[in-house]
Amino acid sequence: MIGWGAGSFGTGTVYNALALFGLFYLTTVVGLEPALAGSLFFITKLYDAVSDPLMGMISDRTRHRLGKRRPYLLVGGVLLGLSFWLIFLINPLSTTGLTVTVVVLALLFHATAYTVFSVPYLAIPAEMTTDYDERTKMMSYRVLFLMLGVMLGSVGGPKLVALGGEGQAGYQLMALVFAFVAAGACSLAFFSTTSHTRLTAGAAAQAGDQANDQAAGFADGLKLLIRNRPFLLLVGVKLLQLAALASVLASAPYLFRFVLQLSTSDIGNYLLVFTLAGLLSIPLWRPVIDRVGKRNTYIICVTLYALAIATWVLWTETEPGWLIYARAVLIGAGSTGGLLCGQALLPDTMEYGRLASGKDNAGAYSGIFTTTEKLAGALGPLVVGVALTAAGLVKGNVGVEAQPESAITAVLWCASLLPAVLNLATIPVLLKYKLSKERLTELRLAAEG
Repeated sequence: MIGWGAGSFGTGTVYNALALFGLFYLTTVVGLEPALAGSLFFITKLYDAVSDPLMGMISDRTRHRLGKRRPYLLVGGVLLGLSFWLIFLINPLSTTGLTVTVVVLALLFHATAYTVFSVPYLAIPAEMTTDYDERTKMMSYRVLFLMLGVMLGSVGGPKLVALGGEGQAGYQLMALVFAFVAAGACSLAFFSTTSHTRLTAGAAAQAGDQANDQAAGFADGLKLLIRNRPFLLLVGVKLLQLAALASVLASAPYLFRFVLQLSTSDIGNYLLVFTLAGLLSIPLWRPVIDRVGKRNTYIICVTLYALAIATWVLWTETEPGWLIYARAVLIGAGSTGGLLCGQALLPDTMEYGRLASGKDNAGAYSGIFTTTEKLAGALGPLVVGVALTAAGLVKGNVGVEAQPESAITAVLWCASLLPAVLNLATIPVLLKYKLSKERLTELRLAAEG
């Protein structure tokens, strides 16, 4: 479990570093308009709507002595690090069209590498254990390493950029360091799950995995996913929640530079408190889950997050500095608790689909789920980019005095009210989620009897 969870350290590092600095880098260093840069992130993610489910089905049908998921962890992890580094090597080119072409190719390469690793990676838990509570424990390891990756990407990223001189050299230093981190952590997940082949075989025999060999193809597999109501509801919740997180990360450099008038290093300090609060909250959320259930804890977490993040809109220049870090504590705890609940519910929905259909389509489920994560991650830069362009944000490496008041207001709203509304919108969706521990037990007994 620990070795498998370590893979999230690599994906968490590059995902959050790109979410934090991707839009800002393309507007201040490469010189693209915010709306154009945000659109490029979103357009390249439409590719994932095809590649992720396809990768899931490929891993479902793979037959290899190392297991049907594990080979992709090694290949995908190495490519993930390389592709992240290449994004921050991009310079302004002779024409905007040529620059856009290079950016799109780099983002597509990164998206492909992320897919090759993360889709098989997320399918593994449903095959390693069928125990409802043990999955929560397993996902808590993943969230732990994911939050450590968030800490490195969000806290170490700004520090490395500042160490390299704030300009492109700083971003390239960050990208090179994180490339090695991502490749190493993802490879560790591969080498640490050597017994996964045996575990998968045991779970497959129990579940009737031979049905995979008669799988009817993409269309039939998609029908099975659509019939899984708990999974579809979870996907809707994650889309809203992660879009909120992406808008916060995309807004953060603008918020700290143009609104709070703090340094890049100060972003790292804020996100350090955010991440530490999240890490410390993990053992506190697990007893709450045991008492009130995963879904109800999820509702508590998104409410806490929404209320805390909305207070940014009340910020004034006379506000005491400690309130910034008080927000970080509440936002970090709510965000991490919601992440833990969502990850713990995912393998439950996978098992529900297997019990309902008699087919192990964990790879296809993880493909759809990974696509959702990526689309949500691209929605943040798109919405923020369009809003900042409409508000008249001045592109390039300029100071706060060059920005109109309308741009300052847009940054503040994108960092506060937008993510708050998106998180509150998950509550009515979560209330429709009815898959409980008792329901899964009933289905499991019926399948065995």
